[in-house]
Amino acid sequence: MNYILVVSCIVGALFLIQVVRGEDGDDGFFDSEEKDASVVAPGPLPVGDVRGSQIAIPAASGDGTSGSSHGSNYAGFNQKCSMDGERGVGCNTNLGLTCDMRVCKCKNSTLESDLYFVYSPLVGKCFPVARASEGWSCEVDPQCQFSKQGNFSRCNFITHRCECQDTSSPPREVVLVGDICYVKKEIQSKCTSDIECQATIKGRVVCLGLKQVTNVGVCECAGGYSYDPLLKECLEIGINEESGCKSDRQCNDKSALGLLSRCNPNTGKCQCWDTENHGNKPVGFYRFTQKCYFKKSENETCELREECFLGFHRKSDCLVHPAYNDEKVCQCPSTETCSGNGNFPLSIIFILATATFVIKSSVFY
Repeated sequence: MNYILVVSCIVGALFLIQVVRGEDGDDGFFDSEEKDASVVAPGPLPVGDVRGSQIAIPAASGDGTSGSSHGSNYAGFNQKCSMDGERGVGCNTNLGLTCDMRVCKCKNSTLESDLYFVYSPLVGKCFPVARASEGWSCEVDPQCQFSKQGNFSRCNFITHRCECQDTSSPPREVVLVGDICYVKKEIQSKCTSDIECQATIKGRVVCLGLKQVTNVGVCECAGGYSYDPLLKECLEIGINEESGCKSDRQCNDKSALGLLSRCNPNTGKCQCWDTENHGNKPVGFYRFTQKCYFKKSENETCELREECFLGFHRKSDCLVHPAYNDEKVCQCPSTETCSGNGNFPLSIIFILATATFVIKSSVFY
C-alpha cells in the first residue's frame, strides 16, 4: 500500500515539472505542433520606421528592369518610383534615369530641352540624342531616330555617326536634306505632305490630292509647271516666244505655244519650230492665241485659218475649194481682197500682244 502511494507521488511530481518546463518555452515530453500554430506573427512596422524604405515597388508596364547598387534596389525605365523626400524606391541614376511624375524616365526627356535624352531598350540606359553641333555622334540607333534627322536615321557602329538609312525591305533610297532624312520621291510617288516631295524633287512641286481620310496624295508639279524626266525637275511653262527655258517641255508641254515649239538652245527662249519634220517647214507665232502654227501659202492645203493668216494673208481663210477635190486650201474669201502682205501695223500688234500676255500671266499666277 505504501509502495503504491510512493509511485503516485513520483508520477505527480514529474508531471508538475514538465508543465513548468513547457511554460518556459523549453522542449519537453508533451510538446506538440499545436504550440507552433498558436505563435502570433510580428505586427506591421510603426509609422516612421525606415527599415522597409528600399523595398522595390512592383514595376509598371515598360521595358525597364530593376537594378541594384550597393545592395539597394532601384526602379528601372518606365517603372514606378518615389519622388524626392517620399518613402519608397528611387530611380537608378547610373542609367541616367530620374523620377518624373512618379515614373522613371530619362532626364530632360522633352523635345524642347537643349540636351534631350532617350532610352535604349537594347543597352538598358539613357543616351543623349545626337546633335549637328557634335557631328551627329552616336552609340545606339535611338540617338539618331529621335534626333532632327528623324526616323530614317541609324547609327553607323563603325563611324559612330548618324546616317540616313531605310530598314524596310526592299530598302528605299534615303537622302539627307537640311539635316533631315527623307525617302527619295519621284513624280507620281505617294506622299503625305508637300515637304516630302519638295525635299528630293527640284522645282515647284506639291503633294497633290491629299485626302482627309487616307492623308495620302501623289507628288506632282504645281500649276504652271511641267516635269522634265531628264533634268528631274519641275520647270515653269513658257507662255510665248520671249519665255526663258532650259527644256523643250517648258515650251511644248502644257504650254499655250503648243507642240510646234521648242527651247532654242542658242537663245534659251521658247521658239516656234517644226517638231514634226525636224524644222523643214516654216512655223509662225499667232499672237491672238499665243500659239504656234504651220505657215501655209495661197492654195496650199490647210487645216486652220491661222495657218493661212501666218503664211498667206491676214484676210485669207482655210476654205474648201472645188478645184482641189473639195480639200481645204488657203484662199481669199470672195468678200475680201487679199492684196499686199496684209500685216497689221506694228503698234496694233504690240498692243494686242501686251494684252494677251497680261491675260495669260493672270491664269498662271
